[in-house]
Amino acid sequence: MLSGGRRPSNTKIMATIYNNGQKLFVVKLVIYPYDVMIYFGKNQEPLYKELSKYISSSEIQQLREKQITRGDSVMFNNGASLIRMPNVPRSINDLATLNHEVFHVVFFILQEIGIKLVPQSDEAFAYLIEYINKEIYKKISISF
Repeated sequence: MLSGGRRPSNTKIMATIYNNGQKLFVVKLVIYPYDVMIYFGKNQEPLYKELSKYISSSEIQQLREKQITRGDSVMFNNGASLIRMPNVPRSINDLATLNHEVFHVVFFILQEIGIKLVPQSDEAFAYLIEYINKEIYKKISISF
């Protein structure tokens, strides 16, 4: 499994890439030394190409072997996390899937720094989930 990171991320990608309906960008976590890469697109090849700059070929191979239908999240060995979905969220179901994957990433990151999900730490989880979701919503132009 790719969910066990050990070092803070050194991912430097900042630009959004738009290509045939695909979207790739990074949410920089300000108070934690981790990045969350977000990818929306059915064609995973552009993602694998970009990831090859930052993670091992064995981690990319593990991603290739894992089929996604609604969404997927993972933490790489360098500490960077990835959320990927086949499409930019536009429905309630898509947003629910995105929120589900954001929770997984928040769990990976906070577990990595020693914060377990217990009643005394729930606000740390809630605030980070809120922050990541807001950053994603801004990038995909979701407003209410």
